[in-house]
Amino acid sequence: MRTNVAILYTHFPHYRQAVFRRLLLNEDLDYTIYCDRKGIDNTIRSGQGMRDIHHIRSYKLGPVYFQNLIRLPKSFWESDAWILLGNPYIVSNWLLLIVCLLSRKKVYLWTHGWKGKSNKIKNVIRNVFYRLANGLLLYGNEAKNIGIINGFSEQSLCVIYNSLDHDLQKEILLIEGEKKPDSKHFMFIGRLIKDMNLEFVFNAVHSLKLAGKHISFTVVGDGPERQNLEDFCTARNLNVNFLGSIYDERELCQLIQSSNAIVVTGRVGLIALHALAYNRGVITHNRMDLHMPEIEAL
Repeated sequence: MRTNVAILYTHFPHYRQAVFRRLLLNEDLDYTIYCDRKGIDNTIRSGQGMRDIHHIRSYKLGPVYFQNLIRLPKSFWESDAWILLGNPYIVSNWLLLIVCLLSRKKVYLWTHGWKGKSNKIKNVIRNVFYRLANGLLLYGNEAKNIGIINGFSEQSLCVIYNSLDHDLQKEILLIEGEKKPDSKHFMFIGRLIKDMNLEFVFNAVHSLKLAGKHISFTVVGDGPERQNLEDFCTARNLNVNFLGSIYDERELCQLIQSSNAIVVTGRVGLIALHALAYNRGVITHNRMDLHMPEIEAL
């Protein structure tokens, strides 16, 4: 009899779609995915076109999340093992972990894991949360190393990394072919939030302009800081083009290849994999503890 594994997500991020699809085609395990199809963050686009996902409503109240566990179908509770998001702020996952502890059901947490520097109190809470699970599925090797230092066994820490739809990217790159970059054109792709510190980039563009060295810059993405950033560039008459959110992979391939490099002054995450897939580098800072696990790809 095949093992049934239930995956419970608070949302269905578009960048997870290829991974979910591959899991559902697995020949060794029967995966079933449960999540909120509508999403819980308007800056993260929900995946489309997958019918084999069970919709479970998620709610957000301030910094915490919770899911309507009562609406989870019988198939979820009867699964042989559960994979939950390893976010301690998901209150309902604490309840599910305790259920697993009492029933001896296997449960694993899919999580970024630890970072180099973090608040001591948050670290204690995170460790208690992680210890309720049978194992952790981590995004990077640094998190695994920190986990071992925190007293977790190496066998309980499995690095699975993160990914986009790389099969599609290879197919598009084969069709589009290699393009020569514009040496004076740079890009940013991601959510437009304060943590990304894009004003730092634009100040650099402005300084170059004053020195007689003109470059162009394209921003792909949306978020609460977009209007402020556009006003910032307009006031300085900078050659910065805001394109908004773009999810068409062929268009992203063309845009990334047109640039000399991707510039990220905040946290480097999935953009590292996206840029490298189309043979472009990433310019960023060297504070590794402030980046997401995908920085390891660089």
